[in-house]
Amino acid sequence: MLILSCLIAGMLVSCSSDDGISVKFQLKDENGNEKYVFKNNENIIFSLDIINNGEEDAILPAPTCMLGSEIFHVYSSKGEDFGCPYDELTIPDVGHIIIEAKGSVSFICPWMNNPNSKIPYIPNFLGYRIDNIKPLPKGDYYSVFTIKSDEHRIVTYKKTFKIE
Repeated sequence: MLILSCLIAGMLVSCSSDDGISVKFQLKDENGNEKYVFKNNENIIFSLDIINNGEEDAILPAPTCMLGSEIFHVYSSKGEDFGCPYDELTIPDVGHIIIEAKGSVSFICPWMNNPNSKIPYIPNFLGYRIDNIKPLPKGDYYSVFTIKSDEHRIVTYKKTFKIE
């Protein structure tokens, strides 16, 4: 089995590493389409996929170790902090994640709760808002978070988006 320390060192969004692991960070609409310009009051779905392209199972550390507590954090282009799309993380505190050969694991979280969304969402896996969060106002934003690749390296993921 392929053993990785707190994820993949030096990896960029949607890039593959030499060990066959790739990471894809996207924003989507409620139909599952990748999107970076949203209409006013439209929900935003944050999606992070960790893909094992290898021929062997991959063992990754616990999600709380890899992802920290700021995953999918949103800021305006002016630096205003809009927080995260959940009240608190509810990721199970497991020792590690096993991704089967040619398999993947996904972390999906909507900005607003919508039971009619076509995006598969497991509210007890990443976290969710228990209050009635309001849509983001019109403007330019970015979502940013880091993944610890080991004790000395951190990979930052950032996506810019717009609300019209």
